[in-house]
Amino acid sequence: MSSVLTDLFRSERQYQVPLLDMANHADEYYCHRFGQTDESLPPRIGAEEFQDIVQDFCDVVTEQSDIVKVISRYTPLKLAGKGRFYHGRCPICGRSAVGFLNIFPPAKHFWCDDCHASGNAIEFIQYVEDVDYIDAVKIQAKRLGIPLPKEIDL
Repeated sequence: MSSVLTDLFRSERQYQVPLLDMANHADEYYCHRFGQTDESLPPRIGAEEFQDIVQDFCDVVTEQSDIVKVISRYTPLKLAGKGRFYHGRCPICGRSAVGFLNIFPPAKHFWCDDCHASGNAIEFIQYVEDVDYIDAVKIQAKRLGIPLPKEIDL
């Protein structure tokens, strides 16, 4: 058992403080024991607040992503449909298939006629890079120069 835990249990017995109360005041004990201030500790956030921060960050990255620029990094696109659509070869289908990728910029949406992949810019990165949603958001945030929130470590 580490010396910090030993000191915690010893002080709990010495002062007859309930263990739950010690857990609630662990930050105060840590600050007192190691001479730090409360401001030097990282802020605590609850699970709901954490989810809100992550969701807000994902929404910001998705909103700022230009789907045409994202997809054109992976395949050349041509303007079509009286300037309303972009078309290109689908990089998701694979080299053997000739999938036809359609991009509709106002809706920030893409779809493939062959493999039936569809979604927004983040979902396209998921398909092409073969990563999960959070990693795709991190990739796109890095490209856009959007820093990760301090409160979370995605």
